[in-house]
Amino acid sequence: MRIAVIYGSRLGATRGIAERIAARLGASGLDVQIAAAERLGDLPAADAYVIGSGVYGQH
Repeated sequence: MRIAVIYGSRLGATRGIAERIAARLGASGLDVQIAAAERLGDLPAADAYVIGSGVYGQH
């Protein structure tokens, strides 16, 4: 199964969480690709997506 972990992170905390999620998924034998949303053109082909972003000022 191919999993794409995509994150948006201004200060780096969300990137760190995305890296930990990707590492855990990869350790369980899944094919994981991680990418920053701002550097992404098209969505990578995947069977499932994990998408995360930071929350700033409760927004």
